[in-house]
Amino acid sequence: MLGDWRRGEIYGIDILRDVAAYAVGWTDWNIVLNMKGGPNWAKNEVDAPVLVDTENRNKFYLQPSFYYLGHFSKFVPKGSIRI
Repeated sequence: MLGDWRRGEIYGIDILRDVAAYAVGWTDWNIVLNMKGGPNWAKNEVDAPVLVDTENRNKFYLQPSFYYLGHFSKFVPKGSIRI
């Protein structure tokens, strides 16, 4: 779903829900994948914040979820606590 901002919004909401449930950290399991969502053992197509075109190694795509993750990283500094 290249460039789909709705997917980015869902990504951001997932992070907010985890933090609201007192998560102390958040990690994306698949931060970089190829254009078909791999490699993966389940043979399903999934999304990632960064997609790399393995046919043309000079090409990669920063998905909307990448920018959502960047906002959380920038505006929630290390050592922050939820009040």
